[in-house]
Amino acid sequence: RLVALLPEGQQTEDKLRENIRSPQVAQCLQRLQSALVDDAGSFNSIIANFQLDASDGAAAMAAGNPIEAFLNCLIKDVEKKGDGKKSDEGEEEAKDAGDDGMDES
Repeated sequence: RLVALLPEGQQTEDKLRENIRSPQVAQCLQRLQSALVDDAGSFNSIIANFQLDASDGAAAMAAGNPIEAFLNCLIKDVEKKGDGKKSDEGEEEAKDAGDDGMDES
């Protein structure tokens, strides 16, 4: 799924690996990890900025693992959006199937 998000001409698994292992991505992940771990108040700000549901990571936060909590929030958000997308596609297919192109007037 991520390969499709790469720029045209770079949509290969090798390019994805190269991008993920880049110093820029590593630096961003280190900063995010630092913000999540060093200050509990930052966790809520980060969750809000990403428009995630903090309750999805509540168990991991209670266990003292803010990184796992953040990842759980991300995973749940993707799952919710994926379910909504499938539902929307199903509605579109139902509309298309019910529309035979004939005008009833």
